Amino acid sequence: MTTQADLQALPTPRKLALGAAALLIVNSFLPWYHVSIGGFSASQSGWHQFGAIAWIVVIGYVVWEAARIAKFAPNEERQADLISAGVGGAGLLLGVIFLIQRISDGSLGFAFFLGLVLLAVFGYALFQQFNAAGGQEALKAAQEQAAARRAASKDDQQPPAPGA
Repeated sequence: MTTQADLQALPTPRKLALGAAALLIVNSFLPWYHVSIGGFSASQSGWHQFGAIAWIVVIGYVVWEAARIAKFAPNEERQADLISAGVGGAGLLLGVIFLIQRISDGSLGFAFFLGLVLLAVFGYALFQQFNAAGGQEALKAAQEQAAARRAASKDDQQPPAPGA
């Protein structure tokens, strides 16, 4: 069971990223832009078109972090931080692409600008989290470990040499 002490023990970048991600999810339901033609007006939330993919990935980030807090995720902290940074980074990239697409759509609503600020905070927190995990060095070490595991599994799967 997760206690308040578990949540308070989280590093600041994780708290900041989780808070920004949660607010991004709430913000995604608000009107991001609207179009008015004559007496007719329509608005769209952040779940319109490409935004749905971005917010689903951000939800995935929150679920992953919740699993880490509840201790359902791997115990290797650096590897888990790299996974968090990767999933969050994907959500950040997709969110930025969605923002760029929306710039030319009608009148931008308050949620667009709030989303811009929240994505900036989310990106900053993810960058800090990535650096806390060891940054590029940890990423290279993880790649080398994966390559070593692949090589070991290939050696285990090779049939014995004829005549052996």
